[in-house]
Amino acid sequence: MVADLQSREQRLRKQAELQSLYLNLSSLREREASYIAVSAAVPELLTHQIDDLRRQINQVEDELLALGDESLDTPARRAYVDGLTAEQSGNFDAALKLYRQAARTSHPDADAAIRSVRYKIRAAKNRPVGTAPWIGGSASGRRFRLSAGLVGLVLLSLVAVTIAAVSSWRRSPAPPPVAAAT
Repeated sequence: MVADLQSREQRLRKQAELQSLYLNLSSLREREASYIAVSAAVPELLTHQIDDLRRQINQVEDELLALGDESLDTPARRAYVDGLTAEQSGNFDAALKLYRQAARTSHPDADAAIRSVRYKIRAAKNRPVGTAPWIGGSASGRRFRLSAGLVGLVLLSLVAVTIAAVSSWRRSPAPPPVAAAT
């Protein structure tokens, strides 16, 4: 009786933790969606936070299954976990297929995972071959950085020329005095 009560209490704690993790994942997915909506690069930190949270959720769900909570053993969860494994291994096409299957069976994160994988596929296609991922970005972003760099260089050269002119003016000898006309 005491063991049953402890396992029930432990299950409830794990379910509350799982619910909290899903809420955190949802807020991170909203931030990711806002970056994707404005066609900005999704920060690596956000991507890592989402991946870590997904691993934690998977771990808590496995612990709940080990405690005997059969309500989590659904086709949606299995498809989602398989999709997560495929995504982490770099097989984005299989991950999309599995996430779609999980979305049809109403997994809470499947639609956001589909959006995220589509973004990763699009970003991988737009990145030039041989370019490091931290250098990437959109062409308009590169143009902006280039133009900002050029403007900075022009301003810096104007400041240098001004400083040189002022210092040479100060070093030049004083003009001879003007003689009075008689």
